[in-house]
Amino acid sequence: MNILLIQPTFNKNTLFYRFSWKFTLEIPYALQYLAAIIPKEYNLKLINENQEKINFDEVADIIGLSCISANVNRGYEIADEFRKRGKTVIIGGYHPTIMPEEAKKHADCVVIGDSETLWPKLLQDFKTNKLKPFYTQDAIPYPEIIPSLRRDLFKGLYLFSPIEATRGCQNRCKFCSIAHTKKYYIKRRVEDVISEIKTIKHKIISFYDPSLISDEEYATKLFNELKKLNKKILCQGTIDILSKNEKIIKLSKEAGCIGWNIGLETISQKNIKDISKTVNVVNRYKSVIKKIKSYGMDISGGIVFGFDNDTPDIFDDTLEVIYDWDIDIVGFHILTPFPGTPLFRQFENEDRILTRDWSKYDLEHVVFKPKNMSPEELEEGIRNISRKFYSASNLTKNIFKFHRFGFYPYLHLMSTWIPGVLFNPLK
Repeated sequence: MNILLIQPTFNKNTLFYRFSWKFTLEIPYALQYLAAIIPKEYNLKLINENQEKINFDEVADIIGLSCISANVNRGYEIADEFRKRGKTVIIGGYHPTIMPEEAKKHADCVVIGDSETLWPKLLQDFKTNKLKPFYTQDAIPYPEIIPSLRRDLFKGLYLFSPIEATRGCQNRCKFCSIAHTKKYYIKRRVEDVISEIKTIKHKIISFYDPSLISDEEYATKLFNELKKLNKKILCQGTIDILSKNEKIIKLSKEAGCIGWNIGLETISQKNIKDISKTVNVVNRYKSVIKKIKSYGMDISGGIVFGFDNDTPDIFDDTLEVIYDWDIDIVGFHILTPFPGTPLFRQFENEDRILTRDWSKYDLEHVVFKPKNMSPEELEEGIRNISRKFYSASNLTKNIFKFHRFGFYPYLHLMSTWIPGVLFNPLK
């Protein structure tokens, strides 16, 4: 039996996106994960539509699609086209999990939740012509059944390879899809994570965990084992633990960490309170950033605009503050009320949702009514701060400044900065 797994594109036709996706340096996680849970008796083909075109006449018995809100419209188009040709389409991912009835209009079957136990079952049902319209995760998955990714099915030049050590998040931020679709926190056995990493040829490993250090004892054991592997790693963490536990920072460096990604979210503590991200204390940001950089690791941070306390001054104020923090990479995002989150329900109750065009739920479009600025001011503010931060003059300074981190962090930093400077004005 032939199975074709597809990651839909985000339908962005600008030069910036065509370049950034065509030359993406990280292997797509979702497709490798799906491939890993499908028994090896099946013939698999994987397509990342951001990098290659779909042949709708492909010989396949089942088409599998994994979607988030931003690409689910394109996923529906692909599903409809294959179903016209008589193919069986199965769809899953964050958005279909939250909105299964909507997704079912475009698919023969919807997978709701994690897929480890669901895909093997639905494949057996498909063989006997008993495929159900919905397969729903009914229990927290045992960490032992989380598979090692199928990295053998992707060809091409990739700098990073993803991995998952823990799943879920202990925080309940109002705007986060992860917190409200995976309402649990589980940890794979350290020995399983290490065994998987030993099979990875890439030098740089990117941990997908929302916070790899939520369980400090677990992280300590993992980092101690990673020290033996001579790999370079990228991690995500939270301010509360990083501000209290310098030993974790030092140990992560010894384990090969070259960079930390932290959800800073905003320069306003009042905004932090409103989104229920209690682990963040804004006045600790600068000292944590300085401490991590003192160990030779770079810092990436996400900043969100559009909170109810934000006014048009927030953009210039934020730029001034992040320069003071001396942060290396910043992702500038528009507050987005993803379906299924408390934020979406709040804005829906307040009649502030402007559109349900899911393709605009991409962190770059305003899909709700801001309180203290117009949607146009919010979008233009994002574009302006991004252009100022990722300016050619800043890149020139950083080309020399970033050398102090060493080769691999430098490679990581430049892989973000160069596309950001070249194509940001064209977004």
